[in-house]
Amino acid sequence: MKHADVYELIEHAVSKNLETGITPSPTPLVTIAAIQRLKRAGIARMAVSIDGADAATHDRMRGVFPWNNVVDVYQNSPIFRRLRDAESFEGKCGVCEYRRLCGGSRARACAVNGDPYASEPDCIDVPPRWEHFVDGSPSPVRFDVVPTIYSSYTSS
Repeated sequence: MKHADVYELIEHAVSKNLETGITPSPTPLVTIAAIQRLKRAGIARMAVSIDGADAATHDRMRGVFPWNNVVDVYQNSPIFRRLRDAESFEGKCGVCEYRRLCGGSRARACAVNGDPYASEPDCIDVPPRWEHFVDGSPSPVRFDVVPTIYSSYTSS
């Protein structure tokens, strides 16, 4: 939203038949008028990036800027280090053969399940090892996470 040409960029992308989405941070720039202008520009989808319900949760997830160095927080904070470790994923993602390539959406897992390491709620893949665990074999994964589908807001 801070980019001076954001609406023109969206219009250009739409004119090239590109379905365009935007995920702005919740700032005072995201007004009803700005959202209406995005819709008129042709935006197909909009999501809002929120890291927590309060400042403490945000700071735990992202660090406190500008007091913390962004690179240092990303490289060294325990939560970011664990998020980069596919072996720390739980539920279906914890046994998925693609976990190192895909990683699932840790943000969606956190939003839906309250746990960024839980199963990616919108994934339709059923890993062979997941079926094995569900059949009653001993499992290191959590079964209290139920995949859910949520709807996204669109301009249509």
